[in-house]
Amino acid sequence: MRIAFGLLVVVVGTVWLLGGGPAVRSGGRWALSALPYALAAAGLLLILRAAVPRGLLAGPVVLLAGGGLWAAYGAGDLRRFDR
Repeated sequence: MRIAFGLLVVVVGTVWLLGGGPAVRSGGRWALSALPYALAAAGLLLILRAAVPRGLLAGPVVLLAGGGLWAAYGAGDLRRFDR
């Protein structure tokens, strides 16, 4: 946990140094918009780890990741990656 907090501090400090206050605020907005997807993914992973045998976890994870990306694209969260 301390390593994750340290990495977060380094990332925020670097963004602040390179882009100033507005860059930190926009990064915070992006992180808050990604938080529901991260929580859903963590919950699904915990459920899968409890329900699926150890060697068979890759298939359901790939299918759920694809579905999650599709849902994020449908919600408009991945539009910035369109060309």
